[in-house]
Amino acid sequence: MSAYDPIDNLEAIDDPSVKYILSKKKILEDLGLKYVGQLYFVNAQEVSGIDAEKYERALVRLREYLTNVPGSGIDAYTLLKRSHELVRYIHTGSVVLDYILGGGIRTGIVTEFAGPYRSGKTQISLTSSIAVQLPPAPIDTDVVINTDKCNLALKSSGQEFNDLSALDPIGRGLNKGAIYIDTESAFEPARLIPIAERFGLDHKEALKRITVFRVSSVAEQFDAAYRAGLMIPEKNVGLVVVDSLMNLFRAEYVGRERLAERQQMVNKFVHLLSRMAEIYNIGVIITNQVMDMPEGRFTGGGDEFGLKVVGGHVVAHNVGVRVMLNIASASSNKRAEPVTVRRAKIVDASFLPQREARFGISDSGVVDVDLEPLCRFVVTDYLTYGGIRGGLDRLIIPPSEAKISKKLAAMKAAKSRKGIKTVSVTKSGSSSKNGSKEKKSSKKKA
Repeated sequence: MSAYDPIDNLEAIDDPSVKYILSKKKILEDLGLKYVGQLYFVNAQEVSGIDAEKYERALVRLREYLTNVPGSGIDAYTLLKRSHELVRYIHTGSVVLDYILGGGIRTGIVTEFAGPYRSGKTQISLTSSIAVQLPPAPIDTDVVINTDKCNLALKSSGQEFNDLSALDPIGRGLNKGAIYIDTESAFEPARLIPIAERFGLDHKEALKRITVFRVSSVAEQFDAAYRAGLMIPEKNVGLVVVDSLMNLFRAEYVGRERLAERQQMVNKFVHLLSRMAEIYNIGVIITNQVMDMPEGRFTGGGDEFGLKVVGGHVVAHNVGVRVMLNIASASSNKRAEPVTVRRAKIVDASFLPQREARFGISDSGVVDVDLEPLCRFVVTDYLTYGGIRGGLDRLIIPPSEAKISKKLAAMKAAKSRKGIKTVSVTKSGSSSKNGSKEKKSSKKKA
C-alpha cells in the first residue's frame, strides 16, 4: 500500500488499530481527505469525534504497511534494498553540486541550505522547483574521463557534451510539481521564466505546477505546512520548499525567556517536514539564516567565516543534509555568460563526505562554473572505492570495466599526476593498491 492510495484501500488491512481509522471515515471525508498519506497531516486533537491517542496509534501501525517508506523492525540489508529502490534525486541546476550531494536533492529526508544574504539559498530553491518537473535521468548516460586534462565529457544518446551549457538538458527530476512556502517575500514568479526556458519547459505550464504560500506569521507557516501535506497527492508534488525556516520564529519569539518555547515550536515544525518527506518520499528543502559569531572561528562555535546557523541543535539534529553556502571568487568561472560564483560545503550528512564545490548564479538559475572539481571527485571515488559512491549511479552511470581499466592504466603512466595512489580493477570490480614493492622491482629490472 502506498501513501497515494485511496483511504478505502485500508479495508484490506486486518489490523484493529487501522480499523479505527475506517470507523472515522465519515469524519475524515468531511475534512476533505481522500488519500492514505493525508491521514498523517490531520491535527487529531482539534477534530471533534476522534480520539487523538487512538488515532496516532493507528498511524504508527499503518506506517508498517506502507511500501513507499523504508520501514522499521527489519534487518539492515532489507532496509538497504528498500532505500535503494525508493530514493530519488532532484537536480539543483549544477552537476557539481549534485555530485557532492550524492546525486542532488534526495527524497525522503530534509535538505538544509544555510548561509548569509546573497549566498544562493533562494536561487537553489527556485531552480530545484523547476528541475523537479523534469523527467528522471536517462539510463543511457555514460561517463568518460580524460585523465590527461582532468576534464569530464558526458555522452547521452551518442551526442557529446563538451561545454557546460550542454549539460542542462539532461533531466534529473521526478516529473512532479512543487510547493513553495515563502516566509521572506523572496519568491518572484518572473524569476522562474528563464529557468524554465533553460530546461526546455513551457514557462506557463511550469509555473502552474508550483503552488506558493506566502506567510507572515508562525501560525500561518504551520497552516501552510499542514495544507501542503494534504495537497501533495492531489497535485502530484515532488518537492516542498520552506524559504526560510527561522525567519518568522526569530521575529515572534524574542528574548531568552521565550527561547525554550520557540525551540519546541521549531522542533515540531521540522518534524512535520520530516514526516512529509518520508511518508510521500519527496524532496524537502529548507533554507536557513546565519548569525555572526567571530569567536566561533577559534572556539568551534561557527564556521571558518565566523558564521553560525540559527535554530540550534533542534534543527541540526533533524535535517538529513546541511549545506553551508557563501560567496566565492569569480576567478573559477569558465562560462561565457556572466555569473556570480558561490561556494557550497557539506557540513553534516551521515552518508556523504564533507566536500565543497563552486557553482554559479545566472539569469537561468543555478549553473556550473567549472567541471574540473567534478572530474576530480569522480577520479578520487574510483581510486578510493572502485566506483561512484552511494546513489551516485542515479546521477552518472559509471563506465564499463574495460573503460575503467584503460583509464586507470593511463593514470598510472601519467607522470604529471602527483599524490594519487594507483589501483588496479579486478573482474569482480574490487580494487587493489600497487605498493612500493612493484616500483622497487621495476627499478631493479631497469
